[in-house]
Amino acid sequence: NILKLRKMFEKLDLTHQDSTSVNILKSNLYPEEISMIGNSISDFELPNENEILLQTKNYRGKILFIDFWASWCEPCRKQMPEIKRIFSKFKKHKFIILAVSLDSKKDKQKWLNTIIKENSTWDNVIETGEFDSKIAKMYNIQSIPSNFLIDDKGIIIDQNISPEELEEQLHTLFKTVK
Repeated sequence: NILKLRKMFEKLDLTHQDSTSVNILKSNLYPEEISMIGNSISDFELPNENEILLQTKNYRGKILFIDFWASWCEPCRKQMPEIKRIFSKFKKHKFIILAVSLDSKKDKQKWLNTIIKENSTWDNVIETGEFDSKIAKMYNIQSIPSNFLIDDKGIIIDQNISPEELEEQLHTLFKTVK
């Protein structure tokens, strides 16, 4: 029963626990509390298109936009031109995008082709475990597109925002004129 599990979870001392495991537990026990704003990100590493592992911890000191998507996702693809424009505008301000594809292993070539077709100039990685992967569960990804805006210290400052909201946030963060 979920109420018993919640009571047990509330009694746990989480001080020295792995934040990734805690976030997964919390998102399963309290799905209604899916906002992660104000929390530290759960770091992960995934392979890019050249099979080089990229680690989120290496993005500290920069503003990071983690964008969960897939090559088959039309809404994801439709917002790419706008995100590309925003990236071009703010990349000189230590703004980085990490696009996390949830394409399956069998669709890996489609992912690679999409990166080329869309002329994606930001960091791209793939999580072939799709929605059942540890990372999708850590970030409570139920649908795509899903995204997280992370500050330079690794704290989530916004989530599931539109390209327009992203641009507004970046103007505020970098104190730039619109």
